[in-house]
Amino acid sequence: AAVNLRTEFNKAQALYEQGKDKQAAIILKKLIKTYPDSKASFYLLGRILYRAGKLKKAAKFFNHAGPSWIRSDSAFEYGISLYSAGHCNKAIQGFSRISPASDTAGLGNFYTGVCYIKQRRWLEADQALRRATNLPARFAQLKNFYLEKIQAKKQQELHGQSTAPLAVQPIPLPGQAQAVQPTPGPAPEAPPQETAPEEALTSGAGVTLSSKFNIQNLSINSDYHGH
Repeated sequence: AAVNLRTEFNKAQALYEQGKDKQAAIILKKLIKTYPDSKASFYLLGRILYRAGKLKKAAKFFNHAGPSWIRSDSAFEYGISLYSAGHCNKAIQGFSRISPASDTAGLGNFYTGVCYIKQRRWLEADQALRRATNLPARFAQLKNFYLEKIQAKKQQELHGQSTAPLAVQPIPLPGQAQAVQPTPGPAPEAPPQETAPEEALTSGAGVTLSSKFNIQNLSINSDYHGH
């Protein structure tokens, strides 16, 4: 029997909203096999993988769906997933769609600032970090640390001095921050499972976001351990 895209997608959406992520993912995987151009299905699978803590896998699905599918209620999920995969420009696109009233607005601005630091765009980094408010303690401490360093870089450029890249300290992703005890100075090592190596975050290496996507790469049983 023919698979009705709208009917089946609405069913998957309802299951997702009920927290039944594994059942929703099975439906979406079947939909993508039948309708490989269903960007909405890719996007919702990205949200499911994000919720399962698989940010780098989520990044592949979000990237395939494209930025036109970013919604304010999931913009942080999109942004932080692409950030974890080392793709700052795409991450910034996601963070820019977060509503200023959202609980994630502060963290979105924080990670936007870090992305600009990696690109040595000191003014934009300074502005983004100053917009980052209501941060968890560890992030607030890092914000102040980076703002101080950025001011020094801006002064060097003002006087015609060349500036070296500002080393970005390992930063815990949301959910990991509670496990990191605040200490003076640079951040301690974050848990390694979701924090990409700094070289990968800087260069964009590590995770390839190909325009060609093979749904067979997602095994519901092996890649997803959800509700």
